[in-house]
Amino acid sequence: MVLYPHQDQAARQPVPPLTTQASPKTRDHGGKGPSEATPPAPHDAPEQPYSSALLQLTRTHFPEPEAAALWNTIVSHKLHLESILQRSIAFETAACDYLLSISNKYETIKLLPEDTVVDMENRIIRDDLTGLYNRRFFNSEISVEIDRYSRHKAPLSLLFIDIDHFKVFNDTYGHSAGDEAIHSIARALSSNARAYDRVVRYGGEEFAVILPQTNRVHAALFAERMRRAVENTQIAYNGVLLGKLTISIGVAEYPRDSLNLDELIQCADKALYMAKKDRNKVASYWDPQRRYPRVPSDFLTSIWDDDNGAPALGKAKNISTGGMLCETSHRLSTSSRIKLSIDNPRFNLKFTVGAKVERVHEIGNGLFHVGLSFILSQEDVESQLIDLVAGLSSTSH
Repeated sequence: MVLYPHQDQAARQPVPPLTTQASPKTRDHGGKGPSEATPPAPHDAPEQPYSSALLQLTRTHFPEPEAAALWNTIVSHKLHLESILQRSIAFETAACDYLLSISNKYETIKLLPEDTVVDMENRIIRDDLTGLYNRRFFNSEISVEIDRYSRHKAPLSLLFIDIDHFKVFNDTYGHSAGDEAIHSIARALSSNARAYDRVVRYGGEEFAVILPQTNRVHAALFAERMRRAVENTQIAYNGVLLGKLTISIGVAEYPRDSLNLDELIQCADKALYMAKKDRNKVASYWDPQRRYPRVPSDFLTSIWDDDNGAPALGKAKNISTGGMLCETSHRLSTSSRIKLSIDNPRFNLKFTVGAKVERVHEIGNGLFHVGLSFILSQEDVESQLIDLVAGLSSTSH
């Protein structure tokens, strides 16, 4: 694929296949024009991979820090386009769009061979030691998955993983053996992941796994499978068996446990902390103070109870997937069971859910604050409730 500059047909020059070059519109070279040297292959200068690749891509020499920043910007633009289009796009497509349309520096561009692009892209999103995705990729991908929930309503779970007693292992056998242990555990984790899961080396001896379309219960089952796989992995270094290591895993789900990215990471981290108390364990997030995260709300609902034939009006003050604080003029009895009719045209949701009155507090002027816990007997009602809470959360941030 070749993109020619906007100029007369006679001025266009033929381009050899599988070369990469671009004609800059403007660039300061201290009074000199852009470099005309034939660009080397990226592997000719491995100590400056980004500068080398962009020399091929643009026929202009960039200092390595500047080249790395530009390459990373193109990768981020690729992830952004994929989140909008909801499909994978080629790196070349993202590069063309950014360099020709957004940066507005180049008039013509020819594209890198696919193997070179894959190599360079992997340098950015892959961990050198393990080959797993790295923290940079995690930060982009987890945001994409949370955005995807608003369209597909499929839950997302996150695992945080830490190697137990790794410092002792490192101090005993040395850092090189420690690197081999990390690599072995990374293989065990990735071999037990599904094709669409994302296994990440989060940093040091910590890993993360993004589990799309997976609720907390199923995520805990996946985590247990990974825990057992690592527990049965023999660590060897230089032909010597060094024994086995174990891992602890924390599990959290969006949006049941959290309502934004920061909360999801915090919940997974807290679950990991709970697992580390015993080690070699899987722990799902649970807050003894408040099991479900709440969001402010201000919508009307109809309240039905056995003592009142006609519905009473209530106003939701805050809501979670587990319950709601409601303001009403209707006196309700603690421990009584009621039904709530929720009609929210903003999110195109209309459903009825059962609830138990947990507490009643009179606030004056004939009004009461009523704490309710939901009684979820149907899966579709639970799904609509999750959609409502997630929608309210997205508009409150």
